[in-house]
Parts: sequence; C-alpha cells; structure tokens
Amino acid sequence: MSTRCNIYLKVSEETYGKTIKFNKNLLPANGQHVLNYSIPDMKVPKNAQYLGVYCHYDGYIDGVGKELIENYDTEEKILNLLCMGDLSNVCQGVSSYKSWRNEDNTEAEVIDETCERTEYSWRNENNCEEKKIPAIVGGKLNAEWALKEEYAYLFDGDNWFVAYSWWNDSLEKTIFSGWKSLANLLYSTEHKCPIIDEPFENYR
Repeated sequence: MSTRCNIYLKVSEETYGKTIKFNKNLLPANGQHVLNYSIPDMKVPKNAQYLGVYCHYDGYIDGVGKELIENYDTEEKILNLLCMGDLSNVCQGVSSYKSWRNEDNTEAEVIDETCERTEYSWRNENNCEEKKIPAIVGGKLNAEWALKEEYAYLFDGDNWFVAYSWWNDSLEKTIFSGWKSLANLLYSTEHKCPIIDEPFENYR
C-alpha cells in the first residue's frame, strides 16, 4: 500500500524566470534511478512562489523524509528533482510516474497567491459544508492546503519541514500539525508517531 506525499520548494528570487535543465549527475550517486524517457526543461514562472510535485510511494518521515534531508539539501538539487514532474518514488532511486504508468509526465505545480482548493465536509446527505483553503497565507505556504496526501514536505531555502494530519475522534475533526522541523522529528526517538505537545486549537 502506498504512503503518498507532496514535495514543495520555496522558489528563490534568483530562480524566477530561469529555465532548469535536468542533470542526472545531481541525483544521489548510490540510487538506482529509472530514467527511460527524455526529461524536458522546466521553465520557472516569474510568479512562482512555490513549486510542488506528488510522490506515490514511501511518503512517511523515515522514507521520503529521510531521503530528502540526506540527499536534497540545496535548491539546485531540488529543482533538478522537480524537473521530473510527479514521482513514483525517490527512495533508493528516483522514478517518475511515466516510468511505470506510460502516461505523459505531469509537470511541477506552480503555486502563487491565486491558488486555492475547495474542501467538502459531508455531514449527511442534505448538508455539505464547503471550505476554501488558500495556498499562501501571510506570504507562506499554507500547510493545510499543502496536505493533499498523508504527508507534505517543504524546503524553505535552508531547512526541510514536514506537515501531516490525523482524525481526532473526541473532537470529531481533522487535526493539522502545521509545519514541523523534519530534522527534529526524523532524529527523535518518536519520529514514527510524532508527539504533539501544543494545544489542538493551535493547529486551526
């Protein structure tokens, strides 16, 4: 069973408008990468505050999270990864969705102030609550928006962060972690099931 995630990069001003050419040599040297197709150049729009791709497998903290923090520590390396579009996996080797689905490569998502998504909460057959979730709040990527899958990862130019959510039975709602330091969670003894020490209301 897959554990899915999204991987995001905060784009630096120096990168706006640039064309990124894929370079296999920037991938981890010890990985068994599946690159059986031509990867197109990626043009970074001038309005791109963030770029993001989907990853299908091993999205948990000591899977994709560990791979990102150990092997993708610069914007250059992450942009190179995002050139591949949506990914099947990044652990122990990178492969794109196209490698096994035989579909057109899905390019990296461009995220700016105009992006939002709609979330529906079904109470019963006749009552549906609709919620608009903005992608960027206060100039920063909104963790709740980013959590389209089980995990979301964000590189802000210096460090990696992770966000996740879970259903709380007693409160009868989804609790969002917000962005947490990936290094702190990965290298703690509780990283497989992070302990949340802040009050629940801080996450909404």
